[in-house]
Amino acid sequence: MKTVLSFLALLASSASFAASDNYDCRVSAPEVATTADGKKTLQPMEGLPPEALSFKMKMSEKDLEVIWEKSPIQMSGKNPIFSTGEGAGAVIFLSSGPCLLTDKMCGSLLNYAKQKDGSLLILITPTALVSEQDGSKRPFLAAVYGKCGKGSGA
Repeated sequence: MKTVLSFLALLASSASFAASDNYDCRVSAPEVATTADGKKTLQPMEGLPPEALSFKMKMSEKDLEVIWEKSPIQMSGKNPIFSTGEGAGAVIFLSSGPCLLTDKMCGSLLNYAKQKDGSLLILITPTALVSEQDGSKRPFLAAVYGKCGKGSGA
């Protein structure tokens, strides 16, 4: 009986979203980690049009769908959520490209945390690869921060 009650409590705590919640999201330009004089900093990428920095999401208990027609990182589609805490989770997105930050396929991890006002704070970490002058390649860190408010979702 204790196991059944624990399972029901787990289900209740993970069901912090309605059958389908819709969000309108706005993100900052991707920030790229750079190193200068031994110090690491995040520098924003420039040149992305404003319409590339907003998208819509539909969230159910199990899935998150991103509708982002002008996604500079090719992040869109419907994928399963894995819970990282109460009202928080993460979703992995993959795309065959073309990609802004890689030569071939793209990938992004979207992390979210629900706020008291019902909005979501989000952090997107896309896969990123730079080609050096000598022909070698190295991964680098890129981060996209944003917020989603209740909206139409589609």
